[in-house]
Amino acid sequence: MNNFFKKYKIIFFILLFLIPIILIIIENKEVNNDFWFLVNTGKYIVKNDLPHIDPFTFHEGLKLVTQQWLTDIIFYFTYSNFGKYGMLSLVIIISIINELLIYKTSYLLSKNKTLSILISVVSMSLLRGFFVTRPQIITYTLLNLELLQLEKFIQTKEIKHLYILPIISLLEINTISLYVISQMEIWLDTQESWKLHKKQ
Repeated sequence: MNNFFKKYKIIFFILLFLIPIILIIIENKEVNNDFWFLVNTGKYIVKNDLPHIDPFTFHEGLKLVTQQWLTDIIFYFTYSNFGKYGMLSLVIIISIINELLIYKTSYLLSKNKTLSILISVVSMSLLRGFFVTRPQIITYTLLNLELLQLEKFIQTKEIKHLYILPIISLLEINTISLYVISQMEIWLDTQESWKLHKKQ
């Protein structure tokens, strides 16, 4: 009987893990309306340069800051090579990566596989409406990766876990320009680490 539960426990957890992914697939039957601006901006950047004047508006001389230029290029290449379903597949792949990152961080904190799976499934199910064809999907991935690396550093005190943070910050700046959020996250985790260090 125990072998039966052990065998099917893995299948159950895999099916549970897939629930938010299925919900995200249902939410993403079509690309988001903003996607067309992003993909056209990506096309313009590849064929010309970073625009400083909006090339798509009927208002003449409207200034533009393309803060998510790297995301625009990624979206353009994905869409031009694989079409709408390629773009929606990218959203699914990024969603799976985020669920795995949430699971990994939760497991580092709780040391409980069942609880970590439940946290990742519930989190991604609640966030399903945010995983769409917009730059924020890359932001969530980078922030989750950053949290994971900071938690690894807090637990092990090994500096190697911090080496990736400047790269994450650089990617955040060029995919959606969320450098401030990234720095706040590092500051909060550093404060927490310092408090724990003082107690020891």
